[in-house]
Amino acid sequence: MNEQTYTIRKVMNGAILIPAVLLAILAAAVFDLGPVVTVIIAILLTTSLVLVIRKWTFLDRPISRNAYTMWNVAIIALFVVAYYSIRSTM
Repeated sequence: MNEQTYTIRKVMNGAILIPAVLLAILAAAVFDLGPVVTVIIAILLTTSLVLVIRKWTFLDRPISRNAYTMWNVAIIALFVVAYYSIRSTM
């Protein structure tokens, strides 16, 4: 695959770290876990999400650069809203 080819897989690979970390922090807050356990949960969630994304051939479809940029902006905005929503309820 050409390095400049934008695919849905690239968007997903860039987006999986944030929800894994948010879920680990949420689990740590709810279940009163230590920092080491929180880091282990984040690593396990990230690894499992990467493995799931690698198995989907559907994600290899090319998309335009504008669509790639818009997806990244939408995903980051969604994560910011989710973070502040979770933070305000704690």
